[in-house]
Amino acid sequence: MSSMVSRRLASLLLVAAALLPEGAARAAPPSAAAPSVAVLRFDFYDTSIDHRAALLSLQQQWLRRLPRQFGRALQAAAPGVRIAGGPGLLRQQRAMAADYEHPNTCGPCIVRAGRAAHADYVLAGAVRKVSDLILYLQARLVDPRNRTVVAQYLLEVKADNGTMWRRAARHLARQVAHTLRGRR
Repeated sequence: MSSMVSRRLASLLLVAAALLPEGAARAAPPSAAAPSVAVLRFDFYDTSIDHRAALLSLQQQWLRRLPRQFGRALQAAAPGVRIAGGPGLLRQQRAMAADYEHPNTCGPCIVRAGRAAHADYVLAGAVRKVSDLILYLQARLVDPRNRTVVAQYLLEVKADNGTMWRRAARHLARQVAHTLRGRR
């Protein structure tokens, strides 16, 4: 490159830097790619005395919706996070359900599910209904690459209805998003 071209290029860079707001000329550090999270189906434990058929049917509907509600809430709380899935994850979840009454108690199964989904993290959880109105939403975030539990969460829910289950999913998503931000 000729010295004249080099001087002109340097002059253009100085002019461009002068037009940028204070501090903007410094290059920002590259951000880490947003992680992917596989969300497993939640287990359900009911030790309450309220076993009305209509309520049990509603609880099963809420339970089926919970992973999807959590996934949407996590993506809202942590933009860029990808919810991992696919046929490998579905196969692993079916195998877990066939072998275990409560699949999320099988640590190696959770790791296999995360690897099958090519996920950076796996969220495995359970809803525990301890009385007619009190439920606990428990979850753990697992790193399937090194087989470690990254974080554990416990939320107390004071009503057994669809609205409170959705709110619990959103609150859990905010907690998981906070954890993920701390791991970047």
